[in-house]
Amino acid sequence: MSTKTLFIAGAVLGLLATPMLPVFAAAPAISEPVFSAHSSSSAVLLTLPTALEHALQTSPELSVYAEETHARMAGISQAARFINPELAVEVANVAGSGAYSGFDVAETTLQLSQQIELGNKRQLRRDLAEVEHDRALRDLEFARMDVQARIARYFWTLLGAQERLKLADEQVDLATQTLAVVEEKITAGRSPSVEKYRFQSALAEAFLGREKAMLALTAARQVLADNLGFAAAELGGVVGDLSRLPTLPAYAEIQAQLGQSPEIARRQLESETKRRDLALARANRLVDPTLALGLRNYNESDDNAVIFGFSLPLPFFDRNQENVQAATHRLAAAQAQEASGLIQSRAGLTESWQSLAASSAEAQALREQIIPSAQQTYEAASYGYQSGKFGVLEVRDAQRNLVEVRGRYLDVLLTAQLAAVELQKLLGQAPLSGSDQLEKD
Repeated sequence: MSTKTLFIAGAVLGLLATPMLPVFAAAPAISEPVFSAHSSSSAVLLTLPTALEHALQTSPELSVYAEETHARMAGISQAARFINPELAVEVANVAGSGAYSGFDVAETTLQLSQQIELGNKRQLRRDLAEVEHDRALRDLEFARMDVQARIARYFWTLLGAQERLKLADEQVDLATQTLAVVEEKITAGRSPSVEKYRFQSALAEAFLGREKAMLALTAARQVLADNLGFAAAELGGVVGDLSRLPTLPAYAEIQAQLGQSPEIARRQLESETKRRDLALARANRLVDPTLALGLRNYNESDDNAVIFGFSLPLPFFDRNQENVQAATHRLAAAQAQEASGLIQSRAGLTESWQSLAASSAEAQALREQIIPSAQQTYEAASYGYQSGKFGVLEVRDAQRNLVEVRGRYLDVLLTAQLAAVELQKLLGQAPLSGSDQLEKD
């Protein structure tokens, strides 16, 4: 073991054994929101439930799907209606020559005809319209889930940007305090003046990081504001706790819920629609007779006679066979899409669950072990530097490591929240706003 390592280990043990005031602040808890100086004091601050409710009430996308459900409901009534009867009037034996030049021998026929549908076609049309309405309802439900998931992603991204700016501010303070300690030692003649330049560079990097964090915050706020229909100046920021992660459910439990998800239900209804399309196409192979009843008047004798009629199309050329074949292929395609969708949903479920599990475990390790250790190492290195045991490089490395693990902690928390959003969307659940258990059916 090197002498440098022994010095650091000894300093850490000394800090743990004897109470002392830390030179720098401890690692921050991710709990309070922070906003840039560009946000107005009168701007709106949103929680996740408030943002989701606003999106559901104002989204024009949902209005499109809602109107489609109304249209499909009207389609059910239309499909249940009978075919209209047909009224025909015929005047014969007129405008000819000789005895037929006038209306003296005219024959006037008034006839009412009605097509009779066979094969239960009207009921099949109604059944098809009903399943199309159910599919429109599922489309609306899926659109609601999609809107909520999208807003939740933007919400957590903005909250992460706010916390990143807060961390960048603390990094500036940390670098400023470290530079002040170095300058104090230089003034006292206990360190060479060249050491100051290293920490001036670190301070410049901290300021640059803060500028980048502010730009990212502005962009994230703009994206959320656009999706909620706000002007950027109207949205001050969001309020939430990035570190409150949903409790990870058992993988077997969420697999069992997948079959009831809106996406799977949509694909199942699509297959059912094509199945009823095929049933209707097969029924349309049956030709429908037309019955007629009429009254004929003979103008010459002023006599009347009742007329009965019957007609039937002869299916010599068109037996609807190609439409049946096309409907068969469409059903097979819909069933393949249903199977493919189930595979994709299972894969997405596995990926989201594993991402949430891994990031939650990593966040716990960072919060409970790595960040406290990096903080203690930095404090030990700073204390050792002040007492002359360590050089400037040890302090600089410890400071950089502390900054990196804090930033990594924010990244992991955001990854976990976004994975939870995707998991909830796949299960057809509204995004959670805190450490709640994913719902069980």
